[in-house]
Amino acid sequence: MSHRAKASLVLSLAMVAAFAATSLASVAQAAEPVPPLFQDYANRAPVVLKAKREATLSARVDGQIESIPVVFGQQFNEGDLLIKIRDTIYSAALARASAILQAATRNFDMVSEMRGRADASEIDLENAKRDAAVASSAYRLAEEDLASCVIAAPFPGRVLQVVVNEHESIQRQQPLMQIVDDRTLMAHFLMPQTLYSQLKQGMELQIDIPILNTTVSAKVERISAAFDSNSKTIEVYAEIDNSGDQFRVGMNGWLNLEQIQITPENTPK
Repeated sequence: MSHRAKASLVLSLAMVAAFAATSLASVAQAAEPVPPLFQDYANRAPVVLKAKREATLSARVDGQIESIPVVFGQQFNEGDLLIKIRDTIYSAALARASAILQAATRNFDMVSEMRGRADASEIDLENAKRDAAVASSAYRLAEEDLASCVIAAPFPGRVLQVVVNEHESIQRQQPLMQIVDDRTLMAHFLMPQTLYSQLKQGMELQIDIPILNTTVSAKVERISAAFDSNSKTIEVYAEIDNSGDQFRVGMNGWLNLEQIQITPENTPK
């Protein structure tokens, strides 16, 4: 076989291989499954239940955990004691700050009287006033430190996670507990932009919760300020009344998108 014939044969084989590779890649790409999020957009969207409020409670003082009267998963009311830090040192510090403040206040009162009789200089009065102000600030800080030994619930909810144990030593700003307010839940979902003009704040929607084989009413509360240009969706939160403690954070559900249109049943009130 001539050199020219061999070159022609090699070129032909290379072209066939390239065409085959391109064809296989096209077939593979076409065979890739469509993400579940978009498979059901013809009639429904996936929903996740989230807490309306959540917080990580951290230590505001150094110390030792004295007691944790709540446990993982337990419900509590606003103001309930969640964590108690041993306060012996801070009680003593407050007593000391109180004594110093009283002495500084008495000294300021005395110097003020002396200044009125011209028995003390203006500088003496300013110094006494400064000392009283410093003592007052120190007292307020000591008072705040003592109060920080009691960590109370900032809102009603449930204990999500306790990350310390009783009798452990802790440091300022160390995370201690995670809590959520699950008495009001937020149904989070992504809605196709084609339905945006029909969505209104306050609209009533029905969400299916398969794990409980039930449907719950939700009121649209927040709509994102921007669309996702890649998925062509917008983020939405709808509020669910969970005062009956039927639902849990993290539950999944489905929203029938045919509801996203103004009707007498779901018109915002």
